[in-house]
Amino acid sequence: MVSSRLGADPKQRSALQVLTPREREVLAVMAAGESNRALSRRLGIAERTVKSHLTSITRKLGLKSRVEVVLLSIGMSEAGTTAVAGKTVAGKTEAARSEHAAGDRR
Repeated sequence: MVSSRLGADPKQRSALQVLTPREREVLAVMAAGESNRALSRRLGIAERTVKSHLTSITRKLGLKSRVEVVLLSIGMSEAGTTAVAGKTVAGKTEAARSEHAAGDRR
């Protein structure tokens, strides 16, 4: 299983250090299984940027598909590995929602 490949022990978790902070943030929200468009809105970034981050994550971690990225993200969230990133994401999510709502009112 992918989650056992990365994130189970400290040595494997250190493999995640090859990711940039933003890539780790994208990885953290992948557990929801949302579309790139939904992820872009959640993170307040362009959909194209989400795609770029996903490509980079899969390449850097030697994964083969988006499904493996989602499984890794789920495994990390269950193990509590994404707790810090989750707080960052939550803050940005609220900011992104506020900006999106403000745009809708215009």
